[in-house]
Amino acid sequence: MLDIGWSEILIVLIAAVVFIGPEDLPKAMRTVAGYVRHIKFLGTKLQMNIDHMLHETEIHEIHQQVKNLEKNY
Repeated sequence: MLDIGWSEILIVLIAAVVFIGPEDLPKAMRTVAGYVRHIKFLGTKLQMNIDHMLHETEIHEIHQQVKNLEKNY
């Protein structure tokens, strides 16, 4: 996945303090955390929808197999 070390985090933090400023940094961090939280939520929701579709497909296939067995007997 992503390989982010402490040195990269330190560089980003220093750049954030320089460009954003120490007084606006907490607000910026809350905003970024909100976006990350929202992206995680969307990822979880997408995974749940994919799992649901796969489950429905499997149920539909099993239902068709049962119908075919009923027709044969």
